[in-house]
Amino acid sequence: MDIHLLDVITTAGIFVLVAIGLHVVVGLAGVLSVGQAAFLGIGAYATAILTLRAGLAPFTALLAGCAVASILAALLSLTAIRVRDDYLLILTLGFGECFRLVFQNWETLTGGTRGIAGIGPFEIFGKQFPDGHGLLIVVWLAVIVVAAAVVCLERSPFGRALIAVRDDETLARSLGRTPFAYRASAMVCGALVTSVAGSVLAHKLSYIDSNTGFGFETSLLVFAMVVLGGRGSLPGAVSGATALVFLPEMLRRVGFPEATAAYLRQIIIGVVLIALSSYRPRGVFGTLRFEPR
Repeated sequence: MDIHLLDVITTAGIFVLVAIGLHVVVGLAGVLSVGQAAFLGIGAYATAILTLRAGLAPFTALLAGCAVASILAALLSLTAIRVRDDYLLILTLGFGECFRLVFQNWETLTGGTRGIAGIGPFEIFGKQFPDGHGLLIVVWLAVIVVAAAVVCLERSPFGRALIAVRDDETLARSLGRTPFAYRASAMVCGALVTSVAGSVLAHKLSYIDSNTGFGFETSLLVFAMVVLGGRGSLPGAVSGATALVFLPEMLRRVGFPEATAAYLRQIIIGVVLIALSSYRPRGVFGTLRFEPR
């Protein structure tokens, strides 16, 4: 397989993980968030710092990154208890930008603009995956496991209660459910999955800095993936992420320069989202509309 195509498929798997994490937050819990890139960065930096400076195994560092991301997501949910809709978007945007600035300026911890180099290959249970094929298998196996877990979550009593909170908070309260607890749990689950993607991304790149993709642009891209595929639809999140990652590669293969393809992707995403908002507000596979309450 072409090395570049192998890299694109691996990257697609990483962003599918991020989109699935946001699907839990936005699609199942109804929490509008545009700060998911912060958790991607937390996972990546936790892995880089703990493997290079603390000497932990990559899989142990991944679990530590998940723990840190989960704690921060729980703290974020505490601040978001009294806000909804547009105000929650602004809050999560601020959260993401705060961590982007931390990644960029805390030189003693993150390396600042110099970043962190020399991150080794991913390793699990003593087995290393130094080549592209091995990492691709690991990433897509993780996608299958996480997707299966989300399907089980959706069908469980907890998942049905979470969807009830999303659809009608008043009704959920009358049934004895606590909306805040369910939304907080969803935010923690989404952060955990996104942190896993960040850890794998760090090992894939072997170098990370504040410009790697931990800012608002990445959060907005992932949000577009979920909206494009369909809010509330797991297949929609997977297909939306895959399509938007492969779009620049498809443009490049039909003759556009790589730099031009990246800009064209932004234009195409904007046009498609405008068209969907007019003719298919639920997204390609979605069943829900964005309706402020």
